[in-house]
Amino acid sequence: MVWQYFDYYWRMSQFDRINPRVHLAITWSAVPLIVFFFIGMVPMSGFIPPPSPLASPAEIVHFYTSHLTSLRLGLVVSALSFTLMFAWGCAIAVWTWRIERGFPILTFTQLVCCSAGSALTFMIFLVWSVASFRPDVYAPETILMLNDLGWFLFLWIVPPFSLWSVAMGWAILQDNSATPTYPRWTAFVCFWEAALMESTMLIALFKQGPFAFNGILGFWSPVIAFFIWMAVMTLYTHRAIMRKVREDQVEPV
Repeated sequence: MVWQYFDYYWRMSQFDRINPRVHLAITWSAVPLIVFFFIGMVPMSGFIPPPSPLASPAEIVHFYTSHLTSLRLGLVVSALSFTLMFAWGCAIAVWTWRIERGFPILTFTQLVCCSAGSALTFMIFLVWSVASFRPDVYAPETILMLNDLGWFLFLWIVPPFSLWSVAMGWAILQDNSATPTYPRWTAFVCFWEAALMESTMLIALFKQGPFAFNGILGFWSPVIAFFIWMAVMTLYTHRAIMRKVREDQVEPV
């Protein structure tokens, strides 16, 4: 019996130790994710800023064919960069798991939502890549439909990302320790980001104005809020890792 207790506490102490290099690398994978995502989406493919929902089939076909090779490569770069979202989501979930007591339901919610949302994101690049595969063969209306489908996937996948953010903020608010893992205000950054992103669900009702998929509320403010949230959580996860490293270096008295 004594040996079983000793073995349990030894395993828990080993489990509680971290490899700071790995944790920091996974946490800061947000940087190449964001950088290469925007390189692929802005200068290479030209999908940001978004085309107008009022664009004609001929205009959308011209958009695809005017820089076809660059567009295709840009979609590849953006898709590959977004793979890092799986890793980054796990990096955050590890630290909110340390906050939770008992069954880590909020951590599991984060992991499921991160996985679902990130997996669905790959459908965006797939659809746009199909549109660019045979633009000289497909009817212009087909290219237009695939382009619209890609934008709906890009913006209508926000519910799992919003729930992920809410679960993260809820976990942060449960931290009543003397030195909390995350500052309490970061929870409200999570809630703010989740609320702002939900306006994208209205793009189905508007082809122009702030709620269209190229509008301020349909696209710009949700996307900006999402990447601000990523930056904040990356920075404060880095600080949590470094604080844990310093704690592990303190010799017991």
